[in-house]
Amino acid sequence: MTIQRPATSGVPIPLSSILAVALLVLLHQSTPAHSASYYDQYSSAQQQQSTAYAIESSRRERNLDHWDADTLAAYLGLTTSPEDDAEYVPLPPQEDVYAGHDAAILFYAQWCPNCHSLAPNYDAIGTILEAGSVKSNLIMALFDCEKDATHMALCKAAGVKNYPTVMYIGSGSYHDTDPITARVVGRDKSAGPMGATPLELRRAVKFQGDWRYGDQVLDWIKAMRGLSRWHRLNTEGWLSVLRRGMFGMFRKPVARGKAGSLPVGVPPKLADVRSGGGSGSSAVEANALKKQVKTLEKEMESYDKLIETSNEAVLHASYTIDSLLLPTKPKDGELGADCMAEGSSYPPFVDVFAALKNSNGWDATAEPSVAATDGDAEGAALGANAATAASASAESKLSDEYILRSCVVDLTLDYCTRVSTRVTTEYLDELSNTPDAEYPALSELDGLLSARTEEVEHYCVGFDKCYVDEFKEESCRPEKCPFKNEVACRYAANCLDPRIKKEYMDALSGKIDTKAEGGKTAASTSAGTGAWGVV
Repeated sequence: MTIQRPATSGVPIPLSSILAVALLVLLHQSTPAHSASYYDQYSSAQQQQSTAYAIESSRRERNLDHWDADTLAAYLGLTTSPEDDAEYVPLPPQEDVYAGHDAAILFYAQWCPNCHSLAPNYDAIGTILEAGSVKSNLIMALFDCEKDATHMALCKAAGVKNYPTVMYIGSGSYHDTDPITARVVGRDKSAGPMGATPLELRRAVKFQGDWRYGDQVLDWIKAMRGLSRWHRLNTEGWLSVLRRGMFGMFRKPVARGKAGSLPVGVPPKLADVRSGGGSGSSAVEANALKKQVKTLEKEMESYDKLIETSNEAVLHASYTIDSLLLPTKPKDGELGADCMAEGSSYPPFVDVFAALKNSNGWDATAEPSVAATDGDAEGAALGANAATAASASAESKLSDEYILRSCVVDLTLDYCTRVSTRVTTEYLDELSNTPDAEYPALSELDGLLSARTEEVEHYCVGFDKCYVDEFKEESCRPEKCPFKNEVACRYAANCLDPRIKKEYMDALSGKIDTKAEGGKTAASTSAGTGAWGVV
């Protein structure tokens, strides 16, 4: 089997050559399938296996392995950080052991055209070297760096900066640069175009040659495998026996078989170490337990927040129903006491729009000014406590109007949104139930829906503009409830219920405190939570 070489470019092509190529193309269309090129056969095989990419575990196809995240992390000697699950850190030296065989990995991305160009040559190299067999003692793997966030984090930890990147993992330490050059020009530049291999990956090294030439990749893998074999001979082979002298004669070198296949996925040797190996808990096991604990803690926090929000929503719904059935009647002198709705059915309720109009509530602000008396020497002597009390008194006077305004705007927005949704749904149902109905253009649809909404609730049509302009126009400040639906007016009157008023007061207080502290507090989270987010 031969390795494909890249086609040359930049050379003028004669017209006769172009005609010859065209003739070959026509002949190729009538050629039997068995005479297709190796590249066509490879592409067809990959298309037939396209659904296999959805498999999460590692697998082997002919002489190439497709690795998952756990397998790559095991070979590289990496594990997830206990502080950050999205970050990989090296294992302790005693747990970063050699798998017993070498591995070459092609890091790629599905969208990368260069990766697809290298794939046939890489597959041919795997066939030539009999990758995956015990005889070769070599696994050639593929790893998709952009399959998911975990794969991306692993490729980042492996120092992958370009696609395609080929990396070799052997038995000993590799050095892709020298200390002097690395100090002068930097490790990445001195290592080559692919950048330096992270120092933590002491048994890994990157291919720095031209991936377009398959012979370069093949020769480099052979050279790295030779260095790995030499290191094994020095540590566990006959050379180690000779080096140890007479006492080393009693230790037999590690025997290696010549038949069978190498393991797919995490090798048993690495799996045993990463699971503790029966000699106590390893760093991997400890990190896995910490990760599980953190995950459970986050789930518990989310459940607690969900329960808290649900309870608040249930209470708010209960307050709303109570207020609708039994409207709140303000006492004499309180806001809205002289604004009972006229001509309403029993029971009577307060027209909150009239209350806002009569009390200038539309102009209420969240930061009331405190009037100070220049000649008040006694007040000045009281210091900060007196100023705080005066500020609280002024805020209390304005807070009723400001809270009422915020609540009325919020409930009006909720009601108008429901009206708009109902009108739109009914219109679409009419079109779907009408045979051969012609759908209007998008530019006409807004006008049609606005006209239908105006028939239901006129005030809702211009409410969005009023909201954006902060209700400065007089048309946005009706003297009485503008809704045709009396139930909607009663719904807005819920804002005078003391319990609902307290909810808005707490939310608005948190919102104001957050603005004062530069948005660093968490009190504002309740402002936009649930069905009563304040404006």
